Amino acid sequence: MKKILSFILAVLLSAGILATGAFAAGDGISSWAEKEVNAASAAGIVPDSLMKNFTSPVTRGQVAGMFVRLIEKSYDQPMQDILAAKGVSVNEGVFSDTTDINVFYANALGIINGTGQGKFSPDGTLKRAQIAAIINRAAKVMGIATEGYTHEFTDITENYSWADPELGWPVHAGVINGVGNNRFSPGGDLTTEQAIVITYRALRALTEGRSYADGISPLFRGAMDVCDRYFKAAAEYHEALLSGETEKAAELEKSVDALISLMDARLTTIDGYMMTSDEETMYIETTILGIAALRESEIKFGGPSDGSEIREDFKQTMEDYVTMLEGYYDYFDSVRDGSGDTAKFSEYFGIFGVLNSQFSTLKPQTKAEADLNLETLTKIRTMIEEHN
Repeated sequence: MKKILSFILAVLLSAGILATGAFAAGDGISSWAEKEVNAASAAGIVPDSLMKNFTSPVTRGQVAGMFVRLIEKSYDQPMQDILAAKGVSVNEGVFSDTTDINVFYANALGIINGTGQGKFSPDGTLKRAQIAAIINRAAKVMGIATEGYTHEFTDITENYSWADPELGWPVHAGVINGVGNNRFSPGGDLTTEQAIVITYRALRALTEGRSYADGISPLFRGAMDVCDRYFKAAAEYHEALLSGETEKAAELEKSVDALISLMDARLTTIDGYMMTSDEETMYIETTILGIAALRESEIKFGGPSDGSEIREDFKQTMEDYVTMLEGYYDYFDSVRDGSGDTAKFSEYFGIFGVLNSQFSTLKPQTKAEADLNLETLTKIRTMIEEHN
């Protein structure tokens, strides 16, 4: 059991970082674009075939492919699953001049259109106004409310009037900027490196909780969902193991191992992720409830020895855990209504990591400690239910 909890804490508090090759100015990339192009490559939204000719014009087909990857990364799901969940079908005969499945996916989602007469023009260049529209439509696909945002550009002429309502949110989110003097240059062509940088910024905006009304991005929600499934499966496995159901335990162990791999992958996708207060709370509740399930199975089947003694450090940890959560929720509510100290709120979140480790590794040794542990877990569950 201790091994399971130690693994959980290690994974939850420290996700791995994937290594990747880097490109520099000597590879034909402009110095201003180096950092974000390399980050985009590491994030997996740029195909290897696009990591060259950085200052050449980008094509419509290439951008469609990057945005399909972006949406897949944002949901952490393959496009087929995303489309199925949305009830969207793909028409692979919609364009006569391409067989690129990513173009069909992007068109099915409504983020990019053809050029007329049943053609897509995959090798045609893409204008700045067009990529802004793709960004805005991708945000809508992800469930972000993009209406109500405005811009101050003065060069959106009649030819690009269709793009006027598409510019507000991408500019507000910092995904794409103007070119100076209140100009956007809607008809300007895009180079490959510009398109990669813009797509990477779109990925960051679409996977940040602050972009969503409930403060939680689909990427983060997906990671926490896998963690929740792991905790539940681990608790069930632990109960079967301790109660002597060896066959059931052996079968459940396979599910746990699979979820460990999936959880590790999901947590790696949010490594370095800046959580919103709502996401911090979801993280806390997921880990607290998960550890609670594991601890209860340990007490139920592990059987601490009889006795009425309660160690002082055990009692203090139980009290501190409840006090920490009460204080956390107080600050969470105050931060949400704008009156709270965000620095203090972050401090509580840091304390949680330390206290969570203490709580999960300090085992009840007597019946009295086990009872106090269960009483504390009940208080915590009640607090979480009332808060939600």
